[in-house]
Amino acid sequence: MEGAVLKGIHLTLLVGPGVPIPAPKPLMDALESVEVTSAADTPSGFQLSFVIDNRSPLQHADSIRAPVIFFQGLDDVVVPPEQTERMAAALRANGIAVEVHLFPEEGHGFRNGATQIQVLEATEAFFRRHFQL
Repeated sequence: MEGAVLKGIHLTLLVGPGVPIPAPKPLMDALESVEVTSAADTPSGFQLSFVIDNRSPLQHADSIRAPVIFFQGLDDVVVPPEQTERMAAALRANGIAVEVHLFPEEGHGFRNGATQIQVLEATEAFFRRHFQL
C-alpha cells in the first residue's frame, strides 16, 4: 500500500506541465500490478490509474505550444522509443514543430561521447532555429 502511494508521488515529481517525460515503462508495469487497500486516505487502484493517466504528457499534448526536441536511445527500456514516437506524433498532429533524434545502441542516458556531442550540437541548432538564440 505505502509503495503505491510513494510511486504515485514519484511520478508526480517526474512529470510537470508541458514537460515531455513519459512515465517509465517499468514504473507503469509495476503500478499495474499494485493492489491498494481501501483505506480512506489511500487512492484505489482505479484512482491511482486515473492520476497516472492524467499526468501523462501524452494526455496534455494539445496544450503544448512550443517546439519540442526528443533524444531517444533505441535500446532504452525505461522510456521505450514507441513512447517518444507517440508523443512526437501527437505534437505534430497539433502543428507543433518536433524533432526526434534516435540513437542506436544507446539506452536511457547516453554513454557514448560521440552521441553526447551530437545531442549538444542538435540542441544548439534547434535553439537557433526555433528560438533565435
